[in-house]
Amino acid sequence: MEMIKGDLLQFKLKKIQMFLCQNLEHEGSSIISFCLSAGCQEPKQQFSANCLINPQKHQNCRIDCKPFDKIKTLLDLILYKLDKMLEQTDQKFELLKLEYEKTIKIIQKEQQRFQEIVKNLKEQKYKEFLDNIGKIKNWNITVKSTQFEQEIIDLWLKQGIELINQKEYQSAFVKFWKVLKEDANNFLAQFYQFIIQQKQGNNNYKSFQLLRELQIKYPNFQEQALFTVKEKLRIKSNNIAALILKVYCMIYLDEKEKKQDIYQSIMIYCDTILGLDKSIVCALWMKIKSLCEQKKYQQAIMSAEEGLMLNNNNCHLHCIKAEKQQL
Repeated sequence: MEMIKGDLLQFKLKKIQMFLCQNLEHEGSSIISFCLSAGCQEPKQQFSANCLINPQKHQNCRIDCKPFDKIKTLLDLILYKLDKMLEQTDQKFELLKLEYEKTIKIIQKEQQRFQEIVKNLKEQKYKEFLDNIGKIKNWNITVKSTQFEQEIIDLWLKQGIELINQKEYQSAFVKFWKVLKEDANNFLAQFYQFIIQQKQGNNNYKSFQLLRELQIKYPNFQEQALFTVKEKLRIKSNNIAALILKVYCMIYLDEKEKKQDIYQSIMIYCDTILGLDKSIVCALWMKIKSLCEQKKYQQAIMSAEEGLMLNNNNCHLHCIKAEKQQL
């Protein structure tokens, strides 16, 4: 206990000593204040009255050597300034809030007007539509001078891909149709339309042939498509449509780029897709193709039979099964 008391006493003495003058000539003198200069070169910021007698001490920062009462005044001023800053910030926020609410009302009012215009056009109320033609012309100027057109195309693409993930294939097909109406060469919209056609149609030869033609028409399809889906549209990697695209791109890699274990990876991805939706024909087809590349023909036949149990009218699977049974 005595040792602890001694340590505490020593600690207190050190604290007191720290705030006494450290100059050897007048060591122990009471300090009268601190130097507040940011560029002060003195090793200790506290000083006594004797320190200031020496002209070499705080030579370039005498004006910032503040006594305690001046420091107290400075602190009061700082607190006052901070209060004013807080008050001004609150005022700015209120002004911004008012401006925000005003802008929101204007935008919402404009939305209502254009929703009514859309309704008039749909119901062929051309007179009412014509009454608002000026507003449409103004927006047409804005659209032509910006990237709005590309933005709406990207939006439709994203919506279509998300709809595939929700298994709303017909709605997704319509979204891609809208994209192609504006941009006939949009390879990503073409790709996903072919995928949906494979799923929905009985004659799958045509859609598979179209996929092959797409690959020939756009040699850099894989890189561009993957970049668009991942980086531009920000589609999650576990999205069904994103998985289909990834596997398709892996299937069509140049042979020299293919690694030994790539077909195993393809099969894992295909099983993941089929686990989400067994009726996606292209995933089954890519799995069968991967099995055939590995010369696992019996497994390929079994996979084709599994697909035919779901859709016995799928002529492409019938063809694959018959072809592999002859091997």
